[in-house]
Amino acid sequence: MRKALFVLLNGRRRLAVGAIAIAATGTAVAVAASDPANLSDADLRAALENTRFIAFKDALRAEVEFFEDGAIYFRSPFGSAEGEWVAADETVCIYFDEGPMRGETCTTLTRESQTLIANDGTMLISISTSIEP
Repeated sequence: MRKALFVLLNGRRRLAVGAIAIAATGTAVAVAASDPANLSDADLRAALENTRFIAFKDALRAEVEFFEDGAIYFRSPFGSAEGEWVAADETVCIYFDEGPMRGETCTTLTRESQTLIANDGTMLISISTSIEP
């Protein structure tokens, strides 16, 4: 199941790919890693680990769960998938080897109040924390 390809980049592990899996659009938007609005690696892990989100993008809605061990679960009206995620270089990268979000994608996230916003406009609203795998 976990077939993600990691590359060594400046001494950090990171998936080699392009936009956020939750968006369901496959659109990649480049955002500089040094942008002060982007969440740091530690902030990304703290915001995502063991948390369930509702993700909104345009008219699409999905439920996404991020776990501390790097597992991610995605459910939408178009299907579901299990995969893995990693935070590095102020970027969240996600890999699914099956389902509607098949492939590798990366994004930066910013925070507005209790909502996380991906660089493609996907909004993640936390609905549960401290979930168990």
